[in-house]
Amino acid sequence: MVPRSNGKSLLLQVAFPFLVSLTVSILFLERMGSFMSKGRKYQFPKTLKGFKYDFNEDGQLRHTETGHQFEFMVKDNDQQYNQRRYEALGKIIDEYIYEQLETASHLKRIEIPVDPSEDEPTGFFFASDDALTNEEKLMVIMHGSGVVRAGQWSRRLIINDRLESGSQLPYIKTAIEMGYAVIVTNTNLNYEDDDKSKRRIRGSASPEEHMLYVWDNFIKKCPAKSIDVIAHSYGGVVTVNWLNTDPDARKRVHRVAFTDSVHSMYNQGATQDTADWFIQNSINWVSTFAVLNVYQGQVRNDVHKLSAGTDVHELTSYSAFRSVIRFLSGTENALEFLNTDALGLEEGTTFSKNEEPNKEDEGDRDEREEKGEGTQEEGQRLQAGQGPASSAGQTDLGMEIDKESLPQEENRENVSEAIAAEAEAKEERNNAEATAEERLVEVVPKVKEHDDQEEKEPTAQSSLETEPETEEEQKQEQRKLPEEYKQENEPETGKDQQPDQEKQTEEDKRETNDQAIETESGDCA
Repeated sequence: MVPRSNGKSLLLQVAFPFLVSLTVSILFLERMGSFMSKGRKYQFPKTLKGFKYDFNEDGQLRHTETGHQFEFMVKDNDQQYNQRRYEALGKIIDEYIYEQLETASHLKRIEIPVDPSEDEPTGFFFASDDALTNEEKLMVIMHGSGVVRAGQWSRRLIINDRLESGSQLPYIKTAIEMGYAVIVTNTNLNYEDDDKSKRRIRGSASPEEHMLYVWDNFIKKCPAKSIDVIAHSYGGVVTVNWLNTDPDARKRVHRVAFTDSVHSMYNQGATQDTADWFIQNSINWVSTFAVLNVYQGQVRNDVHKLSAGTDVHELTSYSAFRSVIRFLSGTENALEFLNTDALGLEEGTTFSKNEEPNKEDEGDRDEREEKGEGTQEEGQRLQAGQGPASSAGQTDLGMEIDKESLPQEENRENVSEAIAAEAEAKEERNNAEATAEERLVEVVPKVKEHDDQEEKEPTAQSSLETEPETEEEQKQEQRKLPEEYKQENEPETGKDQQPDQEKQTEEDKRETNDQAIETESGDCA
């Protein structure tokens, strides 16, 4: 007897090989397309003039023909072209800032390693002429991670905002005027020709190695009695590693000003002596919604934090400029600076060497206030530019530092209300963080499941408010709404809505420029 063939089985036998072949073909074509796309060569100009861009007298990058700011999206259907074009412009910006360091700030390139062989790749950093002769003070300036190079805080700010906010030039100018010798590190230049496909540079194979090499072979030879450091973002990690690795460095460094540093004494294995030194001699100005210099607390066994006056990470160095210079130029250590300049502290609170805020006697406070020392009013006066914290005059670019454009604490007469509001918001955030920490699942793959569960759980506020459950109750609630409320919430139509749409289009355009993606991680924005 001949068995009857199964129709479904026959169909599968015919269709399955075809589907497999089709799938393989699609995957192959996608892979080839991706490979060809990656290997595609684009030709871009080598100079700002070739790009038809230049910096105006206010330090803003503008198109030389139209006067418009940089546009990231120039080809709607070719994202890779737009990204490569942005990166090509970024390389030109690197060279432009190097040129400004040499011509405007009068710094010199110092080649490392100091003893390269004939065919060995080299890197460099920058130093002022008096770095090896200035016997008084030296300032070391350090950027974060990613694509930024010497002289930069943020490439994105330089391109989309201005040189003053995105570069280190204002700090360098002010330091030289104050009598400092200056060293500007270049911790992200780790490969030959700044190309990761090529050889690493001896003495600068990583940011940490770069800093230790510059310390051992250059800074140690500087005669300055006092060394001050400004370190942004990952530069804080590099600084902690440097001073923890060589205890002798802590004997020469006077103050460290961190701006939104991502360091951690605990995670970096810092010794207790190192941690104690940083608590006494450094402050971290962090990104937050608070006005400048509001006290932001202290992570256990780590440095105290003040608000930088901005919630944007890469803007913290620019925003905290006045306070950072005030700290570095003063004679107080970090705790004494907090006593005089920190806002938002409970009346009578002071900091001492035991790291914990202490309450002073009323008599002591009255005596200090009679002398004009350590009062909240004095701290506010300094921040308003009426004391040592006032801005420098001209930048190295020949342009005025716009004091009004520097982030200010608006409505200083209402600072008490602002501080109170910030304290209340901070308490709410702390409570939320504490609740989250209690529920946090340590296994990373379960984090999303945890977040989903958190969304379903009622908040404290929602548990106090009973929402109408039935359709009839909902209708009754709607009837209670005042008529004017209903009118305010009705959508607008017609001509009145047109200007808002045009305004939104312009905002979207600027937002697109800000969201230009860097191929490297870190402070590359």
